[in-house]
Amino acid sequence: MERRKTTQRQRVGLQILKKGTLFVSVKSASGLLSCDSNGLSDPYVVLQLREDPSVGSSDVKPRKSSTYRGDKNVVPMMTPVKTTTVKKTLNPVYHQNFSFEAINAKYMSIVVNDWDRIGKDDLCGKKEVDLGTLQLVNQTPLDFSVDLEPQGKVNLRLEFVDGQSLFGLDLVSAAQREQKAIPHIVTECIRVVKKRGLDEEGIYRLSGSMKQVDTLKSEFSNQSDYTIPDDIDVNAVSGVLKKYFRELPEPLLTFELHRDFIASAGKPEDFPALIAQLPPAHFHTVKAIVTHLHEVAALSSVNKMSSENLGRVFGPTLMREPDADEGSHKGLSDALMQNNKVIHAMIDHADQVNSTATSDKTVRTLVGHHAVASELSGRAIQLFIEYDADKSESLEYAEFRDLCYDLGFFVKEHAFKVLSHEKGSISLDEFSNWLRVTGHQRALDMRSNSEQTAIQQAIDFFKYFDTDHDGCLKRPKFRELWDNLRQHDPELKDGDFEACLRDVDTDGDGEVSLEEFIAWLDRHNNTAA
Repeated sequence: MERRKTTQRQRVGLQILKKGTLFVSVKSASGLLSCDSNGLSDPYVVLQLREDPSVGSSDVKPRKSSTYRGDKNVVPMMTPVKTTTVKKTLNPVYHQNFSFEAINAKYMSIVVNDWDRIGKDDLCGKKEVDLGTLQLVNQTPLDFSVDLEPQGKVNLRLEFVDGQSLFGLDLVSAAQREQKAIPHIVTECIRVVKKRGLDEEGIYRLSGSMKQVDTLKSEFSNQSDYTIPDDIDVNAVSGVLKKYFRELPEPLLTFELHRDFIASAGKPEDFPALIAQLPPAHFHTVKAIVTHLHEVAALSSVNKMSSENLGRVFGPTLMREPDADEGSHKGLSDALMQNNKVIHAMIDHADQVNSTATSDKTVRTLVGHHAVASELSGRAIQLFIEYDADKSESLEYAEFRDLCYDLGFFVKEHAFKVLSHEKGSISLDEFSNWLRVTGHQRALDMRSNSEQTAIQQAIDFFKYFDTDHDGCLKRPKFRELWDNLRQHDPELKDGDFEACLRDVDTDGDGEVSLEEFIAWLDRHNNTAA
């Protein structure tokens, strides 16, 4: 069935990126100028966002890329950034991502240099891009190629997210922009209602002062860490939270799963499997809001808000019929009643909602991508083709490294040299044979769909902290990861970091590899289950 559009975005192309975040993915380059005596180059890409093309800051040392779309260290305007260097090629593949602070941004400078071990780096090509000519649309990815001067091209993906409006921004983008599992507005409103509103009669049924609701809306849109002051009426707090959920372009319980959730209203045992299919930001937020509403309903003798009453309030807020604008008034009324029943059942069976975290080995972490195909041998081939940008049926080290990273293991450069017999690339046949000989293929084939989903989330989570992209986390970085996990996994809340590090670091080298992290999460989830 064809579904109606689920987002309410500005459709007019933006001439100036006034305020927000510009996500840039440098995918690859091709046909670059040869700068070395061997007829090749060692190219890297430098990007810079500018308000005026004549004003630059080339003397500022470029920052390296992040390995995740929503880099918490957003690059300020005028600060150059650079990709890694890909050796001995005129057709490099990067797949590296940056997040730029965009304030009145009009131009993006793209420079490709040839790295020189001894002397000054040579220029392979450059281009000044007028962002106004791209007709960027808020929250809409744009793939395009830039023709360099004197020759070659760079393939990019851009996405601009308007920083002035939290309301109306999809939940996934909001969580990525803040680098949190759950958008701050949700956790902050829940905190205040738990502190001041659980015994408030009519909480969530009464909306409070519209003036205060508008004030809260503005503050949350302009401050990513806004703290609600004590003089704000708690009903205004509950009102702004409802408003936030109502204005999501994709409802919390997504359009795609709407009918499945309706069918599950009388079968709460189905909730875990359904919720596990939600995007990670939706997954974590559903658990948080349902747990909170269960706490509210537990005091219904005081606040008069039973689970049934809360279902009536949040049914149309957390769920929307994909075709609600079609059909009769009676059909719309019936749809609303069905939505109410689902939320009512979720609140009554909050234990089933929260059991999702272990029933499918879903990794309890920040963010992640959607489920991948269960045919993992096919997945490996698919990735090989994706990273083989020049269609040579072979991969150089950087491409091969990133492919293996996406499959859940890391290959260092010296191992690749042995594998490729020092020729600098590996063919599809060599890759397939290596998978079989090492046992990786068997491990991939044995993964169930739900296990692969959890592993993919773990990989993306690990990548976020692996800023050097070398497949391991030294102690300080793993401490950051550990602290983040503790915020979202109650079973780790009172855990000891040193004991955890000893458990994870099985080879005792003082670092945590990608493979060690995935194995530890699997052990942890099995123990929790």
